Amino acid sequence: MNTTSATIDPADALLADGLNWAALARCESGGRPNAVHGAFYGMYQFRLGTWRAVGGTGSPSAASASEQTYRAQLLYERSNWKTQWPTCGHYLFS
Repeated sequence: MNTTSATIDPADALLADGLNWAALARCESGGRPNAVHGAFYGMYQFRLGTWRAVGGTGSPSAASASEQTYRAQLLYERSNWKTQWPTCGHYLFS
């Protein structure tokens, strides 16, 4: 199990701040940190390669909810949310 305690550096969270991450997680995985659906893992349904690209180690579904949210926010900062979460991404803005 990944026990990294991750927090958002204010400089890293400028765009991600204030978005509805709980709503995105509910849509993607029912809000379950340990969710696994085929090749997708965790609250935000990361692919393992994507998880590693934002600094995650191990499996996203074994990481804490706060670390998963941190990594999802990093992903949001680096990528197009419509590509990463095409079905549920609009919930970030609800």
